[in-house]
Amino acid sequence: MTCCPSLFTGITSSWQMYPVGFLFGLSFDTSSEIALLAMVGLSGDLPHPAYVMILPFMFLTGMCLIDTLNGLFMAWLYGKSSSTMQRLQLGVRTEDRGLIVGCWTGAVSQQEKDMVLNLERRTHARDRIE
Repeated sequence: MTCCPSLFTGITSSWQMYPVGFLFGLSFDTSSEIALLAMVGLSGDLPHPAYVMILPFMFLTGMCLIDTLNGLFMAWLYGKSSSTMQRLQLGVRTEDRGLIVGCWTGAVSQQEKDMVLNLERRTHARDRIE
């Protein structure tokens, strides 16, 4: 590794990267956000508050499963390609599709936020008129 050689000296085998990937897969920020939303939404309906932690655990499990399947699929695809150029084209196409899906998701999210904001403005304007 040419970027930060001292950072990677402790990793001598590929299996040692598994805990690092597992920690990234935990998605603490997203899991805590799900737990907070669930606590607010289900606060009166659950017999014990600890049951709310099932949702972040389900998110964590799903993310680990999808990331593992994605990694296996990409390793299979890279193994099938016969040349370095095919691997490069496959990587570029995969990244392109990810970029397109990310931009589309962001656009839809922004459109939803705009719709909610316009609805709130109309409601406030109607309340002022009445």
